[in-house]
Amino acid sequence: MILLVGCAFACNQTGGDGEECTAHGSGIFDVSYTCNAGLVCNTAAITKPNGKTVCQPPNSLAAGAACDANDECHSNFCDIKVCAPVIAAGGACPSGIGCAPGLVCMKDLDAGTTTCLPPGTALPDGGGGADAAGE
Repeated sequence: MILLVGCAFACNQTGGDGEECTAHGSGIFDVSYTCNAGLVCNTAAITKPNGKTVCQPPNSLAAGAACDANDECHSNFCDIKVCAPVIAAGGACPSGIGCAPGLVCMKDLDAGTTTCLPPGTALPDGGGGADAAGE
């Protein structure tokens, strides 16, 4: 009997670092996931062998790792399910996001390009601009 009780706690652990996230809710569209305090749940398809999620420390994934939220990546930038480095000033930001802290993705309305720049910066070619992220 003691063995059975011990297994109930030790054999089905979830929510810890490297363990499966704890699922809450029912059905396909009504499920949320949690992990123990200080961890985040990564539900990206690539990290789900056999349909499993994984708990991990926040901002612990390197560029190129599968992700589904910014707080999973070291760079704090998850771009289309992959951790990506933030974009420096003057770099292109085609998705409208991902600029380094203190920069915004500006769209040159004349040229149709997007560039990470400090807020309020005039575009290099003098073209009309707008915040590409809509902020």
